Amino acid sequence: MKILDRLAGLETEYVIRFHPDAAAAARTKRPHNRLLFDLVIGELRRVLPAMPAMPGKPGFFLANGGAVWYEHARHTYNAALLEGSTPECRGPRQLLA
Repeated sequence: MKILDRLAGLETEYVIRFHPDAAAAARTKRPHNRLLFDLVIGELRRVLPAMPAMPGKPGFFLANGGAVWYEHARHTYNAALLEGSTPECRGPRQLLA
């Protein structure tokens, strides 16, 4: 198999962080990471059609062929990731397009 004749894609994981301003921090507690993920998905769905993935790992498939997933660490409340992936393509040129 030629190196450029295989499926290619990118996956990037972003840490979910929340830093309220000083006034808000004094009167409200930090929202759960899943709520922050749901807010991000809500904004994505305003500009791009998305369908929920099957039950299991929470996520959405996007109209551009990519996907967005929620990952959390079971041992701590404050650790979570937003994982974004591009569509799987037949080489770098198609991936870039």
